[in-house]
Amino acid sequence: MKPYTKLFSLQIDENGFVFDPTKGISYTLNETALRVITLLKNGCPEENLHIRIAEEYAISLPSAEFDIENLLNTMKKYQLI
Repeated sequence: MKPYTKLFSLQIDENGFVFDPTKGISYTLNETALRVITLLKNGCPEENLHIRIAEEYAISLPSAEFDIENLLNTMKKYQLI
């Protein structure tokens, strides 16, 4: 499990509005991205995210895995994790 300590410095509301105080930049997340961040902050291992998302949103594991990988790569690109 990777420690996503950066997530704890972000200000995130229940509507998916994210503010990064270290950069002064705001982002908007969709429902799934917000759920993934919540899972990570609550200690869900990265390797289990696709299983949780597939179950919660009733989608296939390969689809969830693909989407999670894209989301995490985008978050890394913007230095959110």
